[in-house]
Amino acid sequence: MQGILNLLLILGGVAVFLVGLTRISDNFSAIIGQGVERAIKKAAKSRTLCALIGSAVAGVSQSSAAANMVVVALADSGVLPFLSACAVIVGTNVGTTVTAQLVALTVDKELLVAAVGSLLAFFGVVLGLFKAEKIKALGKILSGFGFVFIGINLMTTFTKSLYNYDWFKGLFLVKSPLIVLLNGFFITAICQSSSVVTSMLVILTGGGIIGLEQAIYMILGANVGSCVLVIFAASLKGAVAQKTAVFNLVFNGLGAAVGFLLMIGFGDSICLLLQKTAQTNSGAVANFHTVFNIASAVVALPLLKPVSRLTELLVLPTARQKVKKSRRKNQFRVKV
Repeated sequence: MQGILNLLLILGGVAVFLVGLTRISDNFSAIIGQGVERAIKKAAKSRTLCALIGSAVAGVSQSSAAANMVVVALADSGVLPFLSACAVIVGTNVGTTVTAQLVALTVDKELLVAAVGSLLAFFGVVLGLFKAEKIKALGKILSGFGFVFIGINLMTTFTKSLYNYDWFKGLFLVKSPLIVLLNGFFITAICQSSSVVTSMLVILTGGGIIGLEQAIYMILGANVGSCVLVIFAASLKGAVAQKTAVFNLVFNGLGAAVGFLLMIGFGDSICLLLQKTAQTNSGAVANFHTVFNIASAVVALPLLKPVSRLTELLVLPTARQKVKKSRRKNQFRVKV
């Protein structure tokens, strides 16, 4: 019975964490308004500036999926050139590493985290009573951060109890690196938030429940799994939006493949190096997430054109098939 209660509390923690991220993301645009769009337009000629803006937006909004869907919409409307959209997407991956770093800093301070989260939620609710829309939005953002901290507290407190369950061992404690990576992909695709998955991995590794190497493989899979929602959203839009979403998948897929091969060849050395960058394994996991995404961005920015061409090769056949189908339908309608 206690195990079921612990699992319910963990699920509640995940739910509160997700609600917090959603409130931050949804109300961030209400405060910024059209400022981000104008900034991206001005920076469109510089890949580096586009990447920095993408990183800042994702870091503040705490959601790469939300930021990437905005980018897809801007590219689809013609506001943002395709290559500039790709550069922004490269940056958003770096911005979302803020969440893992935040969890790593608070993972061993359950009581403090709960107190800070409660205080932020309270002030957020108070600000939400004001009539001014921007103050209301600020209040929702503050309460969102409060929910994030409360969610972290719940997840941290009760995850250790999962170690005794076979289904948990099957997901996190398998020995095959490829299966662990795929678990990270599917879990992220289902819950639609890489931030939740990476945060849980930081907590689980900090508690000694899973190893650093397993956490790294799952993070590589989670990076790819975060693309699924963006792909679905872009499938209803035009060819440029689809190209932008597929670039996100190609970029993260190539990064995960390179990271996977490096871990297979030099996993022990990489883990030892990461452990030297932090005092705890939770910090080492967060540092890997940050360093890997920064390194991927640094490598990808100069190679945007060839990667974008690869993306176009993948998308164009599908787009052509849609055009042919629409032509056939029109011909049929004319004959009738």
